[in-house]
Amino acid sequence: RVMYILEVIFFFSSRRRHTRFLPVSWARRCVQETGDRQESRRLRKPAFIKVNEIKPDKTGYNVYLKVIDVTSDTNVKRFDNSNLLIRDAVCGDETGIVNIRLKAENADRLQKGKVIAIRNGRVEVIQGRIRLEVDRWGKVTQEDNVEIKSTGTKNISDTVYEKVVTNRA
Repeated sequence: RVMYILEVIFFFSSRRRHTRFLPVSWARRCVQETGDRQESRRLRKPAFIKVNEIKPDKTGYNVYLKVIDVTSDTNVKRFDNSNLLIRDAVCGDETGIVNIRLKAENADRLQKGKVIAIRNGRVEVIQGRIRLEVDRWGKVTQEDNVEIKSTGTKNISDTVYEKVVTNRA
């Protein structure tokens, strides 16, 4: 009986030893395959939209905007006693204007009359109104080669949105 128990324990330990090396070789093979695919993958140029195409609760917006007015600056104290600059502004293009909020180093790029490009921006609905924001995955750059001569008069942030819950039966 003792011999039989020892054989069973050895069987399980040997299986564990063999399966331990399987995921490593499998993972190594997957890394090699994805490395080959990444070399052949090319980046696409972002497609920029106009302000009137912005809808609530969506992400991934790429927009060229002209800064019309910087409305407020707020310094928030972080837990490590550093300050975080939050800046609200009104920006727009030929089709309309929208309220935006930028934080930290992105807030420094807001200068009245300049054209900025927001890449991978998201729309938040605050108190029923749209606000375009840039989180840590987004990017804001000043664009010197893009010209927006006039801005629209319709502020899409003035439209009040209400969340509607539907029952799915």
